[in-house]
Formats: sequence, structure tokens, C-alpha cells
Amino acid sequence: MTKRRPLALGAAATIGLGSLFFAAPALAEDAAPGTDQSEEVGSSQESGSAVAQKMSDAELLDAAGIDRILGSSASAEGVKLFTTEAAEDAGSDEAIEELLNREGADELFELTGPLEPIAQNDVVGGAGYLFQTPTSAAACSIGFTAWSPEGDPALLTAGHCAEGSSPATSRSTPSSDPANGGDGGELLDGAPLGNFGAYQFGGVNGANEDGDPLGTDVAVIDDINESFDLKPAVTDWSTASSDDLSAGAIEVTGVGTVAVGDTVQQSGRTTGGNSGKVLIANDWLPVEDDAGNRYVRGFAAEIPVDGGDSGGAVMSGGNAVGIASAKGTLRNNGTGEEIKILWAADIQNALGQTDGYAVQLHIDAPSAPSATKVGAGATITGEAPAGATRVFVDGEERPVENGQYSFVAPEEYGDASVELVAANSGFDRSESTVYEFEVGLAKPMVNAVDQDSSDVTVTGTGVPGAQVTATIDDPEGTIETATVGENGDWSVNYDLEVGEYTVTATQEADGETSDEQTASVIVRPIEPKITSIAPGQEFENAQAPAGVSGTGIPGAKVTLDLTQSETASAMVDGANETVDVQPDGTWSVNFEGAVGAGSYNLSVTQTENEVASYETTVSFVVLAAPNDTDANGGGGDNGAADAGGAADGGDNGTGGDDEAGTDDGDLANTGAGSMLPFALGAVLLLAAGGGAILIAQRRQAGAEL
Repeated sequence: MTKRRPLALGAAATIGLGSLFFAAPALAEDAAPGTDQSEEVGSSQESGSAVAQKMSDAELLDAAGIDRILGSSASAEGVKLFTTEAAEDAGSDEAIEELLNREGADELFELTGPLEPIAQNDVVGGAGYLFQTPTSAAACSIGFTAWSPEGDPALLTAGHCAEGSSPATSRSTPSSDPANGGDGGELLDGAPLGNFGAYQFGGVNGANEDGDPLGTDVAVIDDINESFDLKPAVTDWSTASSDDLSAGAIEVTGVGTVAVGDTVQQSGRTTGGNSGKVLIANDWLPVEDDAGNRYVRGFAAEIPVDGGDSGGAVMSGGNAVGIASAKGTLRNNGTGEEIKILWAADIQNALGQTDGYAVQLHIDAPSAPSATKVGAGATITGEAPAGATRVFVDGEERPVENGQYSFVAPEEYGDASVELVAANSGFDRSESTVYEFEVGLAKPMVNAVDQDSSDVTVTGTGVPGAQVTATIDDPEGTIETATVGENGDWSVNYDLEVGEYTVTATQEADGETSDEQTASVIVRPIEPKITSIAPGQEFENAQAPAGVSGTGIPGAKVTLDLTQSETASAMVDGANETVDVQPDGTWSVNFEGAVGAGSYNLSVTQTENEVASYETTVSFVVLAAPNDTDANGGGGDNGAADAGGAADGGDNGTGGDDEAGTDDGDLANTGAGSMLPFALGAVLLLAAGGGAILIAQRRQAGAEL
């Protein structure tokens, strides 16, 4: 086991017990030799025994099997006493009772064992690490936890941190890092973190030109120590004092890009966690280096950073967007105002230069299906968390479709449980969820019924050979039974009046009775008939229908719905009505006037016992009224041709052989002449401005991050 520093253990203990209020313990020190403290016990009658009352404080603790008292807290529920673990073979119930009495406590809480360091081996983005350069020790920050192309754990950081450095890296102590007010340079433990692997700073071969699409600043750390647990999260440095950076971390749920005006969050060992607006996006800036300028594709954010923040994470919400590369200053050339900026390498471009490394992503654990009892062999369906493309059920992969996954329940009756783990298409996995359920005889399947006949057959499926009992909620509560056939089908028959019902079915087999399954049964009245209009009938305009009639069930209510296929005019008043069917079985509706020219759809239903029938539908057409051309004076060769006689022809009418020309009449042609086209133009004014921004940075003397 890796040896841990005492500071880390002490910090873990503080966190583990930090939520408790510790009063000064009355038994914190042993009594002096030869001192008789029996008088301090008093004459309490609530102690366990006279012997226990005469014990000194130290003797009482020893009799109770307790090394020492840790503290106590008082609340509305009483006083709680906290101690070390009471030994099972040495503890005395009387001594414990007397101890509670002396301390004025109601309950005793024992520490169950030694404290465990809190997430001491968890590694998250934004944490610091140390390594050797040819001349000295150096420090950088972790960007994001990652996966190698083979699925091995890895880390992403800045490429210039790896260039010329020793392969081995080790974690720095968060509580002593500058982000927590320390001087830095202190190892968290003696275990190596990992080794630098492939890296790129600038172009593929080092120095590059402005606009190089491959220009980046990225390195990978491979060979991660197996004792470390890499988490898909980035610390906000709020818990640095405990040396547990994972306790205050933001989960990484995706990889994204940024635009000008977006707010991003930076995390690094020197300045901790900060946020600021993006000022420049998807651009290149030179990062000065001994070998020449390295142009890095990325973005600038208004965040002050410093040496040692290099390689740290830059986030936008839950998305990884950048790796801290350099720092610089933007100065207002008019006022002299300066803005300190962080330059971050674009994460997507950086990943593209790593030959297949990917950022680790957090996936929520899948929620357990809601069913607590399922049928043997039944399909169980659950909801998958966001980002999951598959769910492992006891290690067996199940695809996620439409946000759901499914698996088949065991065939054996009794209690069962499965372990559920969500995953994406890469190597990311969620924490596990244990789903516990009971397996019994499956419910029979029951098919819903919707028909217009009183002779009802309810069908379904079940376990071959099982006895199905189906009860329908008619006035008699009729019960029918059936045996499931070898093909798994069953059916029962009922004679029902018009109405809506529910059928409830169970099946029994092997001494087990299933839970109930229900389905709806609807018995509708027969459709009404329309007798005054035939399907597809055409009416002359003068004979357009002013109403409609038909036959139905005496006492039923008939509802009409008349719609026009082409919305040429408003509907005729009274065309949508509900009327009663007469005792002789007839019904009729009079419109408030005849319907106008057009195509119509008429649907009719009848309702009995509050249940509507299926629709009876007919379509019909009312023709337009014929045009009287003689009455309107339109005619002859010069009348308006085939225009319904609306225009007055006469000697000067338009049309005839001359189309739109005029006849040789005495009147001038007053028709409008053709319109001249107008051309519209727009001018787009472009304003361009430029400036050169040079950000100088050196790793030596703290000039480089």
C-alpha cells in the first residue's frame, strides 16, 4: 500500500467528522494516580450497578471497552455521545449505561473502525503535478482525465509541459499549492502519477506558421498508476485544504466549442478556479518559445492565470472546451487599460492531434425500473440516462432505443436482482445501480375490444395450460374462465349492452396466481343511416339541400358535422346540430337556408348510453348557378369570353377575336397599361479592423504557464 502523508490523513479525518459539534469531553484525561473520584459520581439511582458507580473515569471506559470519548452533540432529539469502537468481548452493558449517565447523554455512537482517507486516490482535472526539467523541478496542471485509443486511463495536459521534461510525473499537494495560498512544490505522496507520452506544441514538427490548422498545445500522460482512480470531473479548488479536490468538482458531460461572449471556467494549481468571458474565438496566437513562435489554435478568455496553470482545464458548463496554454495582456491603445487573458488550446483540435485519445465523460447511473414485481420471462423496460447508448445488465450489453433499455426477467420465481451500468459508445461507464424485484407468474395479456356488436369476444395470451379468470364490470360482474392453449392464446365470450367496460384477468399455474391485467371493452351503437343524400351525389344549385334526414336507434342522439372541402364561403347556419331519433326510428335536421356551391363532407354519429357510434360519412357537391350572358349584355364576338357574363360586352367589350384588344368604337380604351419594373439595390458596408497581439511567454522565470 502506498504510504500517505500524515497531513493528508489528518485532513481526511477533519472532513469525515467536520459536520459534528464536539463539546469538550469530560473524560478526556485519566485521573491522577491515587486520586479517589468516587465522590464525583454522586448518588444517581440510574446507574447500572454499585460497582460501576465506584469506578474512576478511566476504569469505567476500560469496563465499557472504549479507548476514549470523541465528543458529544445536543439537539432536539437528545444528547449523542461519540466514542471509539466498543469491544464486543470486553464491553459491559452496565458500564456503558453508567457512562451515558455520567455524560448526561441519551445515545452512544461508536466509531466503527479506523478512518479512511477521503478520495485520496481520486484524480480530477485542474489538479497540479510536478516533474523534472533538465535544470530544475517544474509544475503544470492536469487538463482532463482521458481514455487512450485502447481504453486505458490517461490524462490530457499542455504540450509545452512535456517538451524537454522527464517522463515521470507526480501529484502536488493541493493544500500547499498556490491556489490554496501555499508555495507549491510539495508532493502529495511518493507514488508516480504517470509518464508523458505523445505531445505537440505548435505545429506537428514544432515551430509553425500563423493559421496552421493543426497548431495546438497538448500532451498525454500515460502509464497511470493503478492505485489512482481517474474521475470525469474538474475541480473548482473549493476543497483544496482537505487535499481532496474531487469533493468540489464539476462533472464533465461533453466536449464542445465556444463563441465570443460565452462564459468559461478555468482550473489550475496556481490560480485555482476562475471564470470569464470569451474575447476571441477560433483563432491563432503565437506562444513564444526558445525554438521560435508556436501558433496555437484556440480562444482567449478574460481570466488572469499564471505559471503552473498550464495544461489546466477550461470548461463551458459541463463541456470540456480547452486546455490552458498561455497568458497575455490586451491593452487599450487609447486609454491604456489592460486586460489579462488566458489563451486556451481548442480541445477538439487538440484531440485531433492525439491519434485517438478521448476526454472521459460522466454518465449518470441508470435508474431502476419502477416495477417491483414482474412475471417470469417478462420483458422489463427502464429509462436510460442522458448520453447513454447502452446499458449493461449483469454485464450483458443492452442497446438504448428511444431513451429506453430492456431485458428479460428470469424464469424462476422468487426474489431477484441485477446490476445496471450505463455506458456510451466509448469507454465511459456510470456507477452501478442494483435493481431488486420479485419474479412471479406473469400477468396474462388482454386485448382491448372496440366494436358495435353485443356479442363480445375478449382474447389474450398467457402461459400454456394456465387457467385464466376474466371478470367484466357489467351489472352482473360476469366471470368467465378459459384455459390457455398450447399456442399461448385464450378467449372468453360476453353478451353486453352498449356501454364502456373494463375486463380484469388473472392466470393461475403451478400453484401461483398472477397479478391482475386489465383492458377496455367498448360496445358501440350501430351507425346511423343518411337517407336523403347519397354518397357522391351532385345537386344543381337550385336544388341544393336545405337539410338532411335518416334513420337510427329510437331515443338515441344524432350529431351532424358538415364541413366544406374548399373554404369558399362560411358554413350554413344550423348545419352542425344534435337531434333526437324519433320513436319511429327517423331523424332530420333543417339547415337555416340551402348550402351554397361547393364540395361537402357530412358525417353523422349517434350516441346511446353515452357511447358514440362509428361515423357514417357521405360527400356531395352543389354546382354553381349557370350564368345568364344575354341578361348581362355580354355576348357577341367582343363580349368577355367564358367569364360567366359578368362583363358588359357591347361594341367596346374586351375579348372576342382580338383577345385584349379594343373594337373600333368611339370610346377611348381606359384599361391600365403595363407596369415598368423597378430595381432595388442595397449596399453592404463592411468595416474591418485589425491589430496584432503578441503574447510572450517563457517557461523559465515564470514567464510561461
